[in-house]
This record gives sequence, structure tokens and C-alpha cells, in this order.
Amino acid sequence: MRNLVFLIGAMGMLVVGCGAGTSPEPQTATPPVVVESAQEPEATEGAQEPTGNQQTPELGEDVAVRPVPGPSVESEPSAPPPPPPPEPARPSDVPGANMHIQTVTINGVTVQDVECRTQGGGLGGLLGTMTVGKPFADKKAALDRCVQGRQLVRVRWEGVGGKMTKVTVLSTPDNACVVRTLNGAASTIEGVCAASIELGK
Repeated sequence: MRNLVFLIGAMGMLVVGCGAGTSPEPQTATPPVVVESAQEPEATEGAQEPTGNQQTPELGEDVAVRPVPGPSVESEPSAPPPPPPPEPARPSDVPGANMHIQTVTINGVTVQDVECRTQGGGLGGLLGTMTVGKPFADKKAALDRCVQGRQLVRVRWEGVGGKMTKVTVLSTPDNACVVRTLNGAASTIEGVCAASIELGK
């Protein structure tokens, strides 16, 4: 019995001796790991969420920018086109004419575009030109029979000794009937004249 107690005591001292020679390893405290869940940022009060018709451009996407229209500038009115150039003057049928009358009417008969180169001119020539239509008025009925329909006939003549001589029809067609009717008719002008008259009915 005594030997058993001695054996147990010896074993206990052996265990204590072994434990005293070995130091325990220090333990490091591991900090707790906190796992946070990803949360969406709260919507700011007053912000508008995009509707179905509105699209938010993504990063890298081209965004079209509309130019802001500036103030309208009224264009100045264009200048009117220049008037057409005047028609060249018709060459005179009486070179060197010193008397011109647009129209003259006597006894209801009108002669037009009267040109005369009178001898002496002056007041006597002017008065003679004012009555230049008298031989045409005196012979109007016979002259109307010289044309068919209505025609504007231009005639040139030379007044010599109070009579019409060298009568020539300048318009087309030439009309011998008009020449015969006017040759020898009374002339109030001494000189060369030309005039136009409308004949026919």
C-alpha cells in the first residue's frame, strides 16, 4: 500500500515538472469581421425619377445638343430690277427734218408721226405742218378704196408749187393706187414730208 502511494506521488511530481518547463503559446485575438450589405442610396427628396419617355444617357454615349436659335435678322428688300433699255429710235424717213408732229387731225382725219424738212421753217412752216393732213382728208374716200380691210400706210412726198409731187408709199406693200390718188393733190408745205394714215373700213 505504501509503495502504491509513493508511486502515485512520484508520477504527480513528474507531471507537474513537465508542465512547468513548457510555457503556453500566446493566443492572438482575432477582430470580428463585419459584413455590410450593399444598400442603394436613399432618394434625395425632390429628385425626379426618369419616366418611361425619358432616357438617361449612359457613360460614353453621344448626347445631341440642340442649338438655341438666335434673333431673326430681317433681310433687306432687294432692289427692283432696272427698267428695260429703250428701243432704238426708228431712222427718220426725212433726213434733216426740222418739223415733227406726233398726230394732227383735220376734218376728222388723223395723220400720225409727221416729219417735214421745210424750206425756211419758222412760223410759216409750223402752220403748214398743222394743215399737213388736209390732202389726206380731201382724198379719204378714194384712199380707203385703195386697201382691203384696215391698213396703216406711210407716205412720203415733196411739196412743190402748192402740190404734192414725188409721192412714195414707204409701208409694205407698195400701193400704186395711193400714189395716183395723192399725186397732184394740194400741199400746204414747200418741202419734203412723210406721214402715216390709217386707211380702209
